[in-house]
Amino acid sequence: MTETNTQYQTKALPPREAQGSGLMPVGTLAEMQLAWKTYQEVIVELLDDSDYATIEGKKHRKRSGWTKIRRFYGINTEILHEERWTQGETYGYRVTVRASVTDAYGVTRRQEVSDGACDSSEFKTGRLKATDHNVRSKAVTRAKNRATSDIVGAGEVSAEEFIEGQTTEQAQPAKPAPKAAAAKSQPAPSAPSATPQAEAPDPKAPARTAPEVKAAIVKAVSAYRAQLGADAERAASNGRRGAAVGMLGKACQDDAAKRHSITMYLVGKAHIAELSNAEAQAMIDWTKQPGDNNWTLRPNALSEAAACVVAWNVAQGQQEMTIESEQSE
Repeated sequence: MTETNTQYQTKALPPREAQGSGLMPVGTLAEMQLAWKTYQEVIVELLDDSDYATIEGKKHRKRSGWTKIRRFYGINTEILHEERWTQGETYGYRVTVRASVTDAYGVTRRQEVSDGACDSSEFKTGRLKATDHNVRSKAVTRAKNRATSDIVGAGEVSAEEFIEGQTTEQAQPAKPAPKAAAAKSQPAPSAPSATPQAEAPDPKAPARTAPEVKAAIVKAVSAYRAQLGADAERAASNGRRGAAVGMLGKACQDDAAKRHSITMYLVGKAHIAELSNAEAQAMIDWTKQPGDNNWTLRPNALSEAAACVVAWNVAQGQQEMTIESEQSE
C-alpha cells in the first residue's frame, strides 16, 4: 500500500475583535431575506436545464451550475489538502477545499471548508475509464461543489455525488421501451410532472379584478392538489420557490412590500418561503406567459398584481390609492 500526501500552504485569516459572549447575526433579518431572495432569483435567471441532471426523479445541479454561482458571487476555491490512497487494486483521492469570499481589500469575509472523495471502483460500470485524472477530478469537483453549496447556504447535493463512472454531461435519459414491447403490457401510471399544468389564463383576455385573480388562484391550487396528491401540500421545492420569487418579483417590480401584500391577499401567507408546491405553481402560472421559456410576464400580470395590492391594503383598512402599473409590451 502506497500513500502520498500533498499539503498546500494557505493564508491565515486576520484576527477578529471579540463581540461578546453571545452569538450575533452578521446582518439584519431584512438583509438576510434580501440575500436569500437574490440567490433564488440568480438560480432562476442564470441557470438553465443544461446545468441540471435528473437523478431518481429529482433535479440536481451539475458542475456547470455551481461554477456559474461561484463566478456570480466571486467565490474563490482553493485546495487545502489532497490525499491519494491505494488498497489492493483500488485507489482513490480525498480532497479538502476551502471556498471563500473576500472584500475589495483582500480580506476574507466568509469561508467554508468541505471535502470530497472518489475511488476507482466507481468507474466499473460507467463510460469513463478509472484513470488517475478522472478519479482525482471527480473528487475535486465534489469538494468544490460542496464548499460552494455550504457558503451560499443552499444545502443542496450536487449531481456529481450520484453519478458514478461518468461525467454528468454524459448522463443520458433512459431510452424509451420499443413500441412492440410497450403494447404487450399495461403501462404504469406516470408520476406528475415537475411542472404540472392547470388551466392557464387567456393572454388575450382583459385584465381581471383582484377577486377574479384570487378565485383563479384558489381554483388552480385545487387542481394541483388533485394532480400532485400529498406532494401538493409540502413546502415548495427549490425550483418552484425560485421561479415564484422571480415571477412575482417581476410582477411587483421588485417591491418586497407589494409581494408581501399579494401573497397575503391570494393565499394568506406572508412569505414565498411558506408556499406549498400547489400554491407556488399557481403563482407561477398566473404571472408567466403560457408556453414561453424565457419567463416572460403575461401582458396583464402587472395590472392584476397592482389590483391585488390595492385589495389587500383596502382589506387592512388603508385608504385606497392608485398604484402605477405598466403593461408588458
